[in-house]
Amino acid sequence: MITLEELYVFPQTVADCDFEANSCGWFEASDGDHFDWVWSSQSSLSADFEQQAPPGDHTHGTARGRFMFILKNSSSLFQTAKLRSPTFSQTGPGCTLSFWFYNYGLSVGAAELQLHLEYSKDTTALWRVLYNQGHQWSEATVQLGRLTQPFYLSLEKVSLAVYSGVSALDDIHFENCALPPPVESCDEPDHFWCRQTKACVGRHQLCDLVDDCGDRTDEIGCAPELQCDFENGICNWEQSREDDFDWTRNQGPTSTLNTGPMKDNTLGTAKGHYLYIETSGPQDFQDKAILLSPILNATEASSCTFRLYYHMFGKHIYQLAVYQRIWSNSRGQLLWQIFGDQGDRWIRKHLPISSRQPFQILIVASVGDGFTGDIAIDDLSFMDCTLYPGDLPIDIPSPPEPSVPVTLPPHNCTDDEFVCRSNGHCVGKIQQCDFRYDCPDKSDESSCGRNATDGWYLYADSSNGKFGDLADILTPVISLMGPRCTLVFWTYMNGATVGSLQVLIKKGNATSKVWAQSGQQGPQWKKVEVFLGIHSYAEIVFRAKRGISYIGDVAVDDISFQDCAPLLNTNRKCTADEFMCANKHCILKDKLCDFVNDCADNSDESMFICGTSSGRCDFEFDLCAWEQDQDEDIDWNLKASDIPATSTEPAVDHTLGNSSGHYILLKSFFPQQPMKAARISSPVISRRSKDWPAIMFSYHMHGTGIGALILLQVTVTNHTKVLLNLTEEQGNFWQRKELSLSSDEDFQLKFEGRVGEGYPGNIALDDIILTKSCLPSHFSTREESALPLPTVGETTETCSEVTDFLCQDKKCIASHLVCDYKSDCSDRSDEAHCGYYISTAGSCNFETSGDWTVSCGLTQDPEDDLDWAIGSMIPAEALSEDSDHTPGSGRNFLYVNSSVSKQGTSARITTSQFFPASLGICTVRFWFYIADLKMMGILKVYIIEESGLNILMWSMMQNKNTGWTYAHVPLSSNSPFKVAFEADLGEKEDIFIALDDITFTPECASGGPTLPQPSLCEEDQFACIYTVQCVPASEKCDGKEDCIDGSDEIDCSPRPSPQLCSNAEFQCSESQCIPSLLLCDGVADCYFNEDESSCANQSCPSGALMCNSSGSCTPAHQRCDGVTHCEHFQLDESSCSGIPFPFNFSLQYDLLTKSSGDKMLKVGFLNNDRHELIETRRMLLS
Repeated sequence: MITLEELYVFPQTVADCDFEANSCGWFEASDGDHFDWVWSSQSSLSADFEQQAPPGDHTHGTARGRFMFILKNSSSLFQTAKLRSPTFSQTGPGCTLSFWFYNYGLSVGAAELQLHLEYSKDTTALWRVLYNQGHQWSEATVQLGRLTQPFYLSLEKVSLAVYSGVSALDDIHFENCALPPPVESCDEPDHFWCRQTKACVGRHQLCDLVDDCGDRTDEIGCAPELQCDFENGICNWEQSREDDFDWTRNQGPTSTLNTGPMKDNTLGTAKGHYLYIETSGPQDFQDKAILLSPILNATEASSCTFRLYYHMFGKHIYQLAVYQRIWSNSRGQLLWQIFGDQGDRWIRKHLPISSRQPFQILIVASVGDGFTGDIAIDDLSFMDCTLYPGDLPIDIPSPPEPSVPVTLPPHNCTDDEFVCRSNGHCVGKIQQCDFRYDCPDKSDESSCGRNATDGWYLYADSSNGKFGDLADILTPVISLMGPRCTLVFWTYMNGATVGSLQVLIKKGNATSKVWAQSGQQGPQWKKVEVFLGIHSYAEIVFRAKRGISYIGDVAVDDISFQDCAPLLNTNRKCTADEFMCANKHCILKDKLCDFVNDCADNSDESMFICGTSSGRCDFEFDLCAWEQDQDEDIDWNLKASDIPATSTEPAVDHTLGNSSGHYILLKSFFPQQPMKAARISSPVISRRSKDWPAIMFSYHMHGTGIGALILLQVTVTNHTKVLLNLTEEQGNFWQRKELSLSSDEDFQLKFEGRVGEGYPGNIALDDIILTKSCLPSHFSTREESALPLPTVGETTETCSEVTDFLCQDKKCIASHLVCDYKSDCSDRSDEAHCGYYISTAGSCNFETSGDWTVSCGLTQDPEDDLDWAIGSMIPAEALSEDSDHTPGSGRNFLYVNSSVSKQGTSARITTSQFFPASLGICTVRFWFYIADLKMMGILKVYIIEESGLNILMWSMMQNKNTGWTYAHVPLSSNSPFKVAFEADLGEKEDIFIALDDITFTPECASGGPTLPQPSLCEEDQFACIYTVQCVPASEKCDGKEDCIDGSDEIDCSPRPSPQLCSNAEFQCSESQCIPSLLLCDGVADCYFNEDESSCANQSCPSGALMCNSSGSCTPAHQRCDGVTHCEHFQLDESSCSGIPFPFNFSLQYDLLTKSSGDKMLKVGFLNNDRHELIETRRMLLS
């Protein structure tokens, strides 16, 4: 007798499986149709079936490794392979499932993983794969979450009689699926002891709508008005009336593929409900949906907590934010926000809240720039909060104070003077806003733009505008600044695509830059000091520039001016410790020759005063008396401020504070290796130096990849003392340092710079001063003249800042135009030696053999429903006869065509490798072709950051050009990134989009500036343009393509056409050669009768030949005598070879009648081996 217990298979806990020993209880649940999941290995299969399985398993990568795969023995219309798991008991809240799958083949089809609850007939789709994923194992991760009842999984695929490919499964792994274990006690603070399971869970997990205990006792006694799982509506939450559209309540997947959840968080099945925003039309970019919580009471001393689960999956995800407000007509305070794709999973967020007044929570979701941007929320709950019975008040702003006209006291001031408000005293206009109080009531310094300290700041909002837009704020006109005037402020620049901030000085219509910063600087306020010096009638401008997208604002706060008071006019005599300036001002002698205009007339910095100081150097021309150490790996480089700087280099030098100054720089970028060092050495300083010898210098150390700046004192006996060692970011501004010196021996000073381990990060030095008490020593270490200092960007002839490539004809073009498959230099020098550009990963002209994705470093996006393909013909409906764009022997391009599959919406290719972070120096160039009569197709370029965030950089719709069109897109990112090309076809018909000749500038690969690369070819070789190949120079323009790209035959002068016919033959217009004997014989042998035109109207005696060029007759005995008597096609020597061919031939005879009525026999010689007519002769018949 069989009992019920023996028939029932009891659920088991989830278990991993690598299929090596057995199938772990996974089995085919739909057998009998010859289309089944089978447990096997590649080595166990017969030759008839080995093509249906992977070459090896994933676990070991060998042919003997085991896996599950689909075996097809025959074809029928409705074949189903259904792999079913064992029945599992339950899972904990954090449970995830991962596995490796194979889905390869042109007709491999889709597969779906489904969840089945044991006591329900309903199924929930957990995961799908739609098409060919390549000849490889791919990993998938699925969030199971808390499942409270027994369940099993199934992986299903339908054949439809067209299945062909490889479908396999291996290495199933469950993680964090167990419930918390029972414990004997739970005495820890802020913890809860589950009543039945005796597990110990955190107090923050109580009443969050998730069964964390396993017995639901953590969800007992909760206030339902403080929870909402959306199973019965939206509870006591409300849709805002001040937003653009509403949240949508939903079950199961959203209506758009590849975005949104497939199940809710509460039940973990397609039966559960959640809220989401639908980002398809009619919603537009940045449209907002706002959900309002019930009103809650002010919190006590301890805060209350808000919990939610959110789901943000899709390429075009934008923003989810949570606000707290105390006024009903405001957005309130931002508590938290997140941007971009977070993966196909529900994520918990815990937000502590405190408020002295009743408050409300707002959940705000914003639409991205595409339809795959659905954002969902579920299981909202409050803990330690209570409901407020009333409504929030309305914030009524105070009316502005009425402006009171300024009433001036009686005065005799001129228009060039300022009237003090209290007594009518007159002071010069130049004394207004000069940082010194000249009026008794200080009114001359009021309304001068002083900063406030009430908790506010100023920012440039990047939510609006486009890339490169500017926002300026200006001070009032400052009449006069003192010699040590310094601008101090704090800046906050955080966000994936934050732009730049500049400080400029404006005088009239002239503006000069004194400071700049670009890119993400981290989530903190950073201090900046900008030395301004003496200026008159100037305005200070803060200029913010918007980045490539909305993610990141530029903010400033606490702006102040320090030491800006101008010099006092005194009539006193200068003391012994002071220097009298040429303008009679007195300054301390310590300020002489320090590269600061303390006298306001530069007399304290004149060469007459400072020329004797050998240790003083501003690097405007060279290293002065300092020398490069020749035994170090790298050198300090002289850098001009007008050469474009990277994001971490100083915008100006310290000496002049403008773009014409110089400083020395140590860069951290490829090819310099981490911790390599550069040194400069001072002259030898005497140990007898007295009166407190010292060194002063300015330094600038900015960037996350900073190495070290070390100042060494090295004696002549090689004893070394470290005077300074700076090893991290010091701020984006010049700083001044002074160090005293002493030694028992003669010594040198050495500035050592070390390259950092990352990019960016640069170290700069300027204005080094050895005080005059530093006596030079008679000892010298100089053994040979110093080598010239390398200068960054130096050429024999230089270009301006915006065009940095010098053509051979001395014309300047922008660097991004070099090697872009079109000549911008008139001499084509920008399109020579391009192999260096073409070899950059991701660059491709698609003239490849084998797998183009591997050769080009590009990857098809597995989540799209269409693929890019190689083609060579533009469709007939295009209004152009173009084909491939690549010069030379190019034939192929990349394309996607909606007529191939009307179900497709988009196709995307992505660079296989990440490019390093860079700002404004990387550019992608490409040629595109859009044949789209309905103007519905869109070509887009994205950057994809490491976080998965997709940022749209460029798009094109309704291209008006007919033919190939050039585009270049600057790329910037503060983190490593990939680049994606996406064709959006919108499920419309007859759209054709093509790409060709994609190139990335070398700066993309290096992450920093690059130097021109010399040709790899020898002097007697020609460097092929668009491939890394050298051919002999003699083969250039020889009529034969020797380069793979055919570039050795580009721009060649036309070669003379080869002579097709011999001297004794006549060439017809159809390139046919006939014996000249047949000319003017009354029978047309050429197709257009050319052989019978221009004939002399006379005849010769029998047997003689008429020579048309001379009009004379050539006697018969001179025929075929080896001497040309008729120069006209050597008529008398034509067809004199006897039987012309030493091989198998036969004769063909034709009887012809000439126009004169004479009869002629035409004899043709035929090559029997080749079946063709070789030569024809004629004989007159008498």
